[in-house]
Amino acid sequence: MYQIKKNIILIILAIPFFIVTANAVESAPADPALVRLTADSLWRLKQSIINDGFFNSRVALNIWKNRARDTGTFDQAEYEELKKQIYEKSIDDSLRGYKLFLMEGNRTDAGICLKIWKMHSKEIGVFDKVVYDDFFKNLKKNGKKVKPKKIKIKKVKVKRGKKKMSKKPATQQADE
Repeated sequence: MYQIKKNIILIILAIPFFIVTANAVESAPADPALVRLTADSLWRLKQSIINDGFFNSRVALNIWKNRARDTGTFDQAEYEELKKQIYEKSIDDSLRGYKLFLMEGNRTDAGICLKIWKMHSKEIGVFDKVVYDDFFKNLKKNGKKVKPKKIKIKKVKVKRGKKKMSKKPATQQADE
């Protein structure tokens, strides 16, 4: 009984030490090189959102998030806003692809774009079932199923002959 009370007292006395140590680690100033890397990764993320596709932007978002956490500058609201921008761009790209493939009569690829549109719009909470059903009906009505084309590979024969080599080095041949 005495041993149990002694252990409990030691634990209670040690708790403030662990709390103070944890706060000291979080409030330690970040390495300037790490802060610069975090700022650089944020710039690269914003450029990726503008110029790249969905997956490149998601990778850049994760890199920025991890570096910002390492420096202690991570902001959840900014993360959510950047993530929303990535998904909105993907939704727009998917809808553009859906319309393009539907105009070409390629129902298979239009259906894939529609599925991506559905997944990403659900992820950020802007999915509209009525609009999706309208797109799906339009896909069934107007598109025709396109089978992938088989690619024929032609075999090319390569002549392999022996080249006659002169005994003179190349520099001497160029001089002559």
